[in-house]
Amino acid sequence: MRAIVVKQPGGPEVLQLAEVSDPQPREGDLIVRVRAAGVNRADLHQRLGRYPPPPGEPETIGLEIAGEVEHPAGGYRQGDRVMALLAGGGYAEKARVPAAQAMPIPKTLSFQEAAAIPEAFLTAWLNLATLGALQPGHVVVVHAAAGGVGSAALQLCRGIASVVLATASAAKLDACRALGATHVLARDQVPSRLPQAVRAASGGRGADIILDVVGGAYLEANVAALGLHARLCCISTQSGSKGTLDIGALLVRRLTVLGSTLRTRSAEQKARLVADFSARVLPRFERGELRPVIARTYPLADAARAHEDLENDRVVAAHRVDRRRQPHHPGLCPALPQIPASRGERGGRRRQRLSRQTPEGSGAAGAGEEALEDRGVSLPHLLLVDDSEAVLAFERAALSGHYAISTATTGREALAKVPQIEPDAILLDLSMPEMDGDEVLAHLQDDAALRQIPVIIISSEKLRAEACLRNGAKAFLPKPVRAQDLLPLVERVLEEARAQARAGNVAVLFVTVGKIELGFPLESVRNVLHQTATRPLPLGPSYLTQMFDLHGEPVAVLDLAYRLGVEHAQPVVERKLVVVERDRVRIALCVDEVRDPEELAQDQVTPRERLGGSQHGALGEALLAVVKTARGALPLIDPRALVSRELLRKLASGLRVETAR
Repeated sequence: MRAIVVKQPGGPEVLQLAEVSDPQPREGDLIVRVRAAGVNRADLHQRLGRYPPPPGEPETIGLEIAGEVEHPAGGYRQGDRVMALLAGGGYAEKARVPAAQAMPIPKTLSFQEAAAIPEAFLTAWLNLATLGALQPGHVVVVHAAAGGVGSAALQLCRGIASVVLATASAAKLDACRALGATHVLARDQVPSRLPQAVRAASGGRGADIILDVVGGAYLEANVAALGLHARLCCISTQSGSKGTLDIGALLVRRLTVLGSTLRTRSAEQKARLVADFSARVLPRFERGELRPVIARTYPLADAARAHEDLENDRVVAAHRVDRRRQPHHPGLCPALPQIPASRGERGGRRRQRLSRQTPEGSGAAGAGEEALEDRGVSLPHLLLVDDSEAVLAFERAALSGHYAISTATTGREALAKVPQIEPDAILLDLSMPEMDGDEVLAHLQDDAALRQIPVIIISSEKLRAEACLRNGAKAFLPKPVRAQDLLPLVERVLEEARAQARAGNVAVLFVTVGKIELGFPLESVRNVLHQTATRPLPLGPSYLTQMFDLHGEPVAVLDLAYRLGVEHAQPVVERKLVVVERDRVRIALCVDEVRDPEELAQDQVTPRERLGGSQHGALGEALLAVVKTARGALPLIDPRALVSRELLRKLASGLRVETAR
């Protein structure tokens, strides 16, 4: 069979495709024909000679695969679709897999998507659920949240943790929000601002769990950000293994610092982890609550390029392998989460097209490209315009890894490229052949569609630049440019453009109850939890008879199905609780399903007063508007208005009595 071999440690160039012997099964092993496999940062360390496989395991790199069973064992049959956690051997046409470390691939997932699950999601689950003891209402911090483990952790926390603060490079924070982060912090601000950011997000409480892959540089800030009885889960040392530890804080706040790796755990420990994950998490993939996303595929022969992209921080999440791209051997691909853009945000459709336009190399086009167009999301795209190759080279070096880059050396070339690539921003020199930069700016401002693209003037001519600012440019940076000035300026301009695009939009959390789907304004929602244990609240109407405690505060449970006169579609253990507050009384609405929040433009919202009628059925005064979505017209309601003020007063009294007992 073919596999990637490393004859001596080194850079990406040491990865070579070669013929090797087929793996031989041991007792209880499967042999799996690899259709897709994953690339993780651990693979980069193994290539460098810093992370060898455990004794007796293959020297071939690769910790997670998806494929078809060739040699059955442990209840699997030949031809079964499986995904598996490996100690090594994934970058190959066949892999040896302990049957207890394999999982059936959910029917809704492709081989590429399944290969994104074992290493990243099992690592995140081990540290959040098993070691971190994740509970509903917890406050969780996820560092490097745009990476493979980080992006898995964000999804796993969604609907369980009440606050999820993600840290990543500024260009990837939108991706973190799309995956479930409730709060974000740029990674360069972590050492100085993490404790304040966590306490602001949690109402002064601090974090219950911090999942950290960075290491020494974040240690002091991590400990300062933890709350009482909290846990710091350390799984890597990307910034180094040494830092300052405040032992006094550990004692006073009774903190726990944990270190763990997955690869070196025993077969029995891995088997227990896989069994727990299969029972508790795989159903969430079946229901579509969790879903890895693939943006690009490389052939296996291009393993070096895949490693280079991951090393240079050019992707969000991780890389994957797809055998179906090449009839003879697998290929490598990076996975990117989809960032849902509002209708008012310019550039949303352009981002989807980028995954098709990106040069893929041999074998990268063809089968599966439609999935890339639908799901892939590129980094924000910049157009750099300057007649100096040296300046363009400097700007590219300073911005690569944070942004996708295109260049133009004349004004006419820039104007020709703008409608083709629809950049998120343009960095524009003023003095150029054929057409100067201020004339390019004038053309952009004359076009209603293009004037929305923010333009940053990069020039040594201050007076001309100031005139451009008056004529529509968003910022000016004088030459010679410094990298430490350029990156923050671009980030600020893009964030201002995004904020302007979102102005007037409505963020909505959609839920389903039985066959009814409706929306809540996101600003009205405090928490979203899985169904938890409740106790009776003998107060009043049949839809309001249960309660539970959240952070020591009583919460009444309003069964929305009873309230609307419909039947639940989910059993009790699968339902969700959407927590809102009115007049200092917390109420959790029991629903069947909760979708990710969506941002709707003003023209998608028809207010109540324009709907006509007076009663509006069972929703009554709670109805705020009707919103247009891809799924049809849906009601937008104020969940707090489902309980009258008179009932709220009785409820507040009843909750105090029950809490006192």
